[in-house]
Amino acid sequence: MDQNEAQQKEREHELTKEIELEKKPRLPDAPALLDQTISTYRSRFWDIAFVCLVLFLSSTLQDIALSTNIRTLIVVVTILNLIISILSVLAFMVAIAHPETVIRSGSALYDQAIGLVIPYLWIIIVIGLALIGGAVLFVIPALVLSIFLNFANYTLVVENRRGLDALIASWHYIEGRWWSVAWRTIFFGALVFILSLVVNFIIFLLSSSVTAATIATYQPPLSGSIVADAWSAFIIVPASIIYFYHLFLNLKIVNPTPPNEAQKRSIKNWVMSFVILGIVVLFLGLAFATLSISKYLPEFLRAAPMTASVIYAPFLH
Repeated sequence: MDQNEAQQKEREHELTKEIELEKKPRLPDAPALLDQTISTYRSRFWDIAFVCLVLFLSSTLQDIALSTNIRTLIVVVTILNLIISILSVLAFMVAIAHPETVIRSGSALYDQAIGLVIPYLWIIIVIGLALIGGAVLFVIPALVLSIFLNFANYTLVVENRRGLDALIASWHYIEGRWWSVAWRTIFFGALVFILSLVVNFIIFLLSSSVTAATIATYQPPLSGSIVADAWSAFIIVPASIIYFYHLFLNLKIVNPTPPNEAQKRSIKNWVMSFVILGIVVLFLGLAFATLSISKYLPEFLRAAPMTASVIYAPFLH
């Protein structure tokens, strides 16, 4: 009898645990996130249309510059396009996270994005250094870090977290759910890759100048590049930002408890360890490159024509 009662209590305990687990919020699966993304894109398209247009025109201008083969023009336009691309990504995030900003005007999105550029670049630099440090340890740590720190920019825009606080918050939201987030990231990345292949293949088929002899060196015509720019600016970039925004919001729902001081300290130590390793690797790489140049440049110049030696001779002393 005692044994039966013990087994009954154990079954009741297991059933209670199952019920508690069912009550806990869970991350929606990847197709559900995709449905949320499509729904948000449709309902909010006119809120982000201005940003899509700016990004498209910027990319198209770069394609036109590249077709001229004028180096100075290409460099200037490429730098301009990079600046506009960064501002546009931030403007997309502001539009989705703060709809009240769009009500004022489309330019208000860029006004708010400009104020986020410095903390955004700081986050990008720190993540880049951490990934370099992780890549040194046989790549896998870099892959792990890329998921843990993936939502730092969302914590910046949505929660106004700056510096390491943004990275710590991103890590904390994902902690214990790394595989779930990784799978949803892979799903969306694979979908974008396949759809982009289809679009590029259609552009390729419509290029009448392609022959069997030129297929190996194929370059899309300007019109094809413009179509690809439109696909990226109006579909891929906004859809990516919306998809991961919904994933971020669901992570906040699943894990609403903020990290305590011990957790913050632990995450900060992990992040800074990889950042310091990345800085060391970067400086070692620069030192090696400098030594290699100083060692082999004189030999190269001695073997070069006399004109090159005359030009560079003052810099060898």
